Amino acid sequence: MIAGLSFNRLRAAGASLLLMGAATMSAFAQAPADYGKTHEVVVALPYALQTLDPAVGGNLRGDLSIIASIYSPLTRLDADGKLIGVLAKSWEQASDTTWVFDLRDDVAFSNGVPFDASVVKWNIERILSAEKPSWIVASMKAVEKVEVLSPTRVSFTLKAPDIEFPRRLAGIFYLEPEWAKTHNPAIEALGTGPYKLVSYNPEGTVSLEANECFFGAPAPFAKAQFRVVVDAAAKINGLKSGEIDAAAVIAPQDLAQLETSGNLVVGVRPSTRVQIIRFNTNIKPLNDARVRRALNYAIDKEAITKALFKGLVEPARSQITTSFHEGYNAALSAWPYDPQKARDLLAEAGYPDGFDVEMVFGKGTYVGGEQAAQIIASQLAAVGVRAELNILPASAHSERAASENAAGLTWFGYADTASIAAETLTYLGSTHFQTIGPVPAAFDEAVAVAKAALTKEEERAAVKRATEVAADEALAVFLWDLPQTYAYSNKVVWDIRRDDWTLPYEIRPAE
Repeated sequence: MIAGLSFNRLRAAGASLLLMGAATMSAFAQAPADYGKTHEVVVALPYALQTLDPAVGGNLRGDLSIIASIYSPLTRLDADGKLIGVLAKSWEQASDTTWVFDLRDDVAFSNGVPFDASVVKWNIERILSAEKPSWIVASMKAVEKVEVLSPTRVSFTLKAPDIEFPRRLAGIFYLEPEWAKTHNPAIEALGTGPYKLVSYNPEGTVSLEANECFFGAPAPFAKAQFRVVVDAAAKINGLKSGEIDAAAVIAPQDLAQLETSGNLVVGVRPSTRVQIIRFNTNIKPLNDARVRRALNYAIDKEAITKALFKGLVEPARSQITTSFHEGYNAALSAWPYDPQKARDLLAEAGYPDGFDVEMVFGKGTYVGGEQAAQIIASQLAAVGVRAELNILPASAHSERAASENAAGLTWFGYADTASIAAETLTYLGSTHFQTIGPVPAAFDEAVAVAKAALTKEEERAAVKRATEVAADEALAVFLWDLPQTYAYSNKVVWDIRRDDWTLPYEIRPAE
């Protein structure tokens, strides 16, 4: 059943349902007493995996969720976005540019090797020396040096102040240095987390079993499996048959048939991602703000959200942060649909007959995205912009997006492991490896001020300025908040998170 509402009432409730996330207890069936020991919980992932290496990262709903099940961070966010310690017991800001962390003294890797401050230093230095850019590398590039003060005390010296640094570490995980010398962490794993790796097939299944050396409470299920299920029909059938226990990224139109299965809890929550179409401003005429504004005017976002998403989301308020982020700018409004204004702006920019452009989408990456991209291509054509839609595999989409050969228009939905507004905004700035082409200096300056702020008030004010510049300069086509749709077996309980972490140790047998 749908969490808290029938599907018809859910549709009528529209976007207001996004405030709801918890399932009613009547939705659950009592699992056998030994279910956690005898049942292997199976979690579906929407696309093929790329790596197990914590220094490379990957997608939150894929690689990173597996990494986070095997490895442990110093800090992490709970489901409400509150920062808590994991490997770190406490931390303090010793100066504007220095953070000191006190570590647990009872942590060991699954091979019995103790975790200590030298492990932190080695891993951060490994990240900083990485040749290939990634958002993990980008998130740590402000680190000047790491010092071991004692086995349980480590100091980070930053190049500039960063009051969000402890939160930023929520996405950083730690290899065992000696093990890493003789193993390939891209396809092998050994960590300090609740699970340890049994087998890894990046296009099939990843099998895990409980880590007997884990320092925390044991995972509710002794065995867990991540299963790559790219095909939507296979995911639906797997959920209905009971072969899959939990899955996200479900098309809204499929929720009704899952509801009627009788053995599933089905629902939707807001996410921390805003769907956007990113511009390659090296390609003319996308370097012209008038053209970028025209493309925003040309797309009827409200009609698309009602048709494809059953009113579960609304058009984005011209920014890439959400209400989950500190500094969300509620004063901004959604871009109105005005195709005549779009034509006028194109003519003013010197393109009265429109222009040709490529638009790239990653297959299976975002709920309803492929259908929406086709509608958008049609709406752009109505104002003279001939967008050639190219749907690529998710990995090829990511690689192309970060290359100089990036398409003029690339579909994205950004999220970062710490849900820091300034970090999310960086994805539109010139300092990010996925940004192609020039960016207005005012935007970069505002983001830089936000990241170097010494107080929350200064940080929020700078975030507000950055969102205003991004909206005025139309640094992206701002589409809508991505709905967090999900379904899971009524023999388990899964409090799905807004921030995309898909963690089997947060799934427990229903009682």
